[in-house]
Amino acid sequence: MANSAVRPDHARLTSSAYLLGSDGQGPTSKTYEDTESVRDYGKIGNGRPGQSSGGEYGANSPSEPLMGMEAVRLGSSFFVFGMLIAMQFSVVVAAAGDLVGDQAPKSAVLTAYTLPSVTVRLLVPFATVPAIKPLMRRIPIVKLLVPRSTPRQRRSSVGPQDGPQKDEEEVNYPSRIATCAICSFLGLNLLAWADNLLIRLLGIVLTSCSSNLGDLSFYQMATRYPLNTVQSVGLYTSGGGAAGLVGALTYTVLTQLGLSPSAVISGTGFVPLIIVALYNFWLPPFPPIEKEAKKPGQRKEAMIKDLGTKAKLSLAKPMLKGYMFPLCALFLIELTNVQGVLTTVIFYIPFTGKYFAYPRVLNNLFPAKRSFYPVYQTLYQLAAFMGRSTATIARLPGGKRQDARSLWVLVAVEGLILGIQARESLSMKGSDDSSVLYGPWTVLFLIIIMGMCGGALLANVYYRIGRHPLPENVFRALSKARAMKRAAMREYEILEDEDFENDYDEEERDAHEEEEELDMEEELQRGRRSLNGSAMPTRPGVRLSRNPSLASIKSIREERRAEDDAALREFVISSIGAADTLAILLASLVAMVVEPRLCRVQISSGRTLCAANVGSTGPH
Repeated sequence: MANSAVRPDHARLTSSAYLLGSDGQGPTSKTYEDTESVRDYGKIGNGRPGQSSGGEYGANSPSEPLMGMEAVRLGSSFFVFGMLIAMQFSVVVAAAGDLVGDQAPKSAVLTAYTLPSVTVRLLVPFATVPAIKPLMRRIPIVKLLVPRSTPRQRRSSVGPQDGPQKDEEEVNYPSRIATCAICSFLGLNLLAWADNLLIRLLGIVLTSCSSNLGDLSFYQMATRYPLNTVQSVGLYTSGGGAAGLVGALTYTVLTQLGLSPSAVISGTGFVPLIIVALYNFWLPPFPPIEKEAKKPGQRKEAMIKDLGTKAKLSLAKPMLKGYMFPLCALFLIELTNVQGVLTTVIFYIPFTGKYFAYPRVLNNLFPAKRSFYPVYQTLYQLAAFMGRSTATIARLPGGKRQDARSLWVLVAVEGLILGIQARESLSMKGSDDSSVLYGPWTVLFLIIIMGMCGGALLANVYYRIGRHPLPENVFRALSKARAMKRAAMREYEILEDEDFENDYDEEERDAHEEEEELDMEEELQRGRRSLNGSAMPTRPGVRLSRNPSLASIKSIREERRAEDDAALREFVISSIGAADTLAILLASLVAMVVEPRLCRVQISSGRTLCAANVGSTGPH
């Protein structure tokens, strides 16, 4: 039996909404094509990364993960992204002493790097740039010279338009990557060649903005591959862990080969060009997202980036308990240990077999008193890299259930290690190591455990956001925020209409009211036909519902949910970064108090090994 597909042309979703169903017989391709016109699907992110149309998503459909060489391209791209973005910080830290010399403490370099990072992490996800047009219209000369559109013109502007319509993206990745590359190049070259200390600190600020904006953006980009989270989120965090080792090693090796510190730093400014090349020529295209097409006259839902700061904070609020709090607590504990406690854990050298095992190995590992903290830091970076890489192999339990208990277990382990290491520092008294709680081998072992716990928690938090369902309260918050946005827009349009009330021709108003009455009558007729069992558009593999309107509404909501899910993942994964960045800043302040107090306890007992370190270390 042939199917006669009736194409509904109404713009609003009413009780007469149609369901694409099947009467049990296979419709012809023509019928299916006709019924597809009832609901059109736009695709976001199809083509080159950062574009919204054109191109192909490899050989896979949106519901299938990337396989084979495309998976290799994806994983290698994100590993290199993570490594090169974070490597800038490692180079700056390694060069801190050479950069400022005796002009300022090394902590000035690190503070100049940390403060902009907090600013970027807070402003980029949550700040809202006000619309320029309403602000300009408040200027009297603009109101006088620039004509304003009439209500009829505004209504017609949302109608059908000729030509292909470009989908607007939540994040403009090409612009972000270009900004990162420019800031990195300028910042590192100012840092390398300027003689003035303030200009060098300005270079550090630009480098920090580049690194943090890039890190935030690539985490957001990783969520665009939800079926390949291991390759995107997992390998990106792993690459960030490797950056500490690669950056410090690169700087040390190149300077030992004879290059000046300025030349090494300046050369690092060209690293973002590798990122630009990988993004454009190696990274696989984004998988397309099913997007509900907007009917003529239908208002477009507000994008997350257009919401106010308060609304954005409401979206991030459901992520606090299960994601932000564990991450923030862990970074606070871990970096307090690294920056405030380990700087005071220094043993007398040379080692002897009287107190510690394998003294010859220890003497090779720690040839001088200043060797202790660099060894601790290197081992910590290596352990963090190993911990971040675990997400590519195995994950902590509870991700699908949004259960944060396994994350808090790691936080508890970190807290225990902090207490033990602080107790070790307090036990260091007198002119020998006879009073210490344990030796350097245990210190190194605890550093490995600490780094692995921190890396594993960070990787699992970002993996869960990229892979598993988001909390339902996030979607509720988005719906509420959009409803408030719609109400504000309606109020604004009412005010606009009142401004033109005197110029709005009565004949036009009557014509518009007549159009609305005809629209309502047509929809009522369509509703009666559907309820009386008239011919309805069909689709293979889908059964007709006894309540077509409810089924259609559910289908449309599922499409909108998929579209919102992708946008929400991009947003919430960027908001997570604000928590750990604030924790890093807070940990540096806590460490500034903890380190001198521990050292004073040692000095009061006659042990002065830590005296030279106090005041010379900061966030590392």
